[in-house]
Parts: sequence; structure tokens; C-alpha cells
Amino acid sequence: MLRFFVTLVFCLLLTDARAGLPANTEAELQAYFALWASNETVTPKIVAQHYARRVDYYGQVLTQDGVYRNKKYLIGLWPYRKYSVQPGSVSKNCDLEQNTCQITVILNWQSINPSRLEGTQGATTVTLGLIREDGVLKIERESGVPLVRSVCKLLNPNWVDSSNWRCSAFGFPSLPATTGNRPLAQDAAHTGGPVAPNSSRKRCASVLAAADQSDDPLVRLCRAALRLPLAGPRTGPS
Repeated sequence: MLRFFVTLVFCLLLTDARAGLPANTEAELQAYFALWASNETVTPKIVAQHYARRVDYYGQVLTQDGVYRNKKYLIGLWPYRKYSVQPGSVSKNCDLEQNTCQITVILNWQSINPSRLEGTQGATTVTLGLIREDGVLKIERESGVPLVRSVCKLLNPNWVDSSNWRCSAFGFPSLPATTGNRPLAQDAAHTGGPVAPNSSRKRCASVLAAADQSDDPLVRLCRAALRLPLAGPRTGPS
């Protein structure tokens, strides 16, 4: 049922560029990201429904199978994942004549591997470039700029209990390590993506400059990473 719902929602979101995105874009994008947070819905069929035949995926040109293998590799690294679209962060730019659309969101995320007693959490931008293929809009480009990241240790495998989390202060992600011939899995929400920490610093500065509420979760994260007053949390998920 979950697979049917999130697939239907994203198809409705992307099917007709002329109609624009629905008013409840945040909720529908949240349902879309829920696809990749659930191990059961990461399948070749679901990938083919949402991605073009060739995709610029975080700096690599991949086939649909390559995108699928990257996502499966990510599941191996982090079996449990939680994604949340930052309220008010969705922006879109659609070209009605060219049948293209670009959507950018700020995504809050948590990733957990109980067997290693490890977790990580933070926020990143995610940009989806869409183009019409086979009659529907599909993702032909996906990129991201990581904002902040915190590395966590678990006292025991029960990751649901926030008291078991011990996390570092939020900071700027470093460049991802090389992976040899393995899938890179350069999903911005987990490896930091192929960008320098300075890019994250500039993006966070822009977030703070545009912020109008000091209690906004993303503002707290950026202030913590920049070591400004109003530090971010050091515990795990609530």
C-alpha cells in the first residue's frame, strides 16, 4: 500500500508540467523521499518510474540500473533512514515550452546502522532536474549541497531510543572518501556529495541571512555549524 501511494503521488506531481506543481508540494515531495527511506520500495521498477534512462547523478552519468545500484549500496551502509522536507524550503522553476522543471528542497535526514552502533544526521539541499521522457517528467539530474552534519555513536542497537545516541556538534561535511570500483552512492544526504566544505559554509550563511525565525530547526543547525549563539542539539532523533 505504501509503495502504491507514494508512486501515485509522485506520478501526479510530475505528470503534467503545464499544470505546475500542486499547492501541497511539500507533502508530495515528502511522500517521494519516503520511497528512498523504505528499503522495500527501492526497486528497479520504482527507479525506472522516476529516473530518465541516463541521469547526471551527483556528478556521475548513470543508467537507471546505476542509480538503483547506488541506492542499494546506500541501504547496505545505512539500513535505516529518515527524511524530512524542511517546511517552506521547496522552490521550483518550470519551462512550459521545453517540458523541463527544476525542484530544489532542503532535506533533513538521519541514517542509522545499528550493527555498527553508528548514526549520522544533518541537512542538505537536493535539486531534481526533470525532463519529459516517455510522456512523463522524469529526473535527468540530481545534485545536492550538504549544509551541516553530525556524527553519532549508539550505546546499543536500539536506535529508536534517543537516550542511546551520543552525537558530535553539527559541522560542515568533508569531501567523501574514494570508493574504488564500488558504487559511489554520492547521495548528498549521506556522504556529503562531491562538494567542498566551503560550499556548505556559504550555503548556511545564505540560510541565516534569509531566516526570519531563530527557532527554525535549520537555523539552529547552521548556527551550530558556524559556532554562533543558539547551538544545535547534541542528541539523536526525538
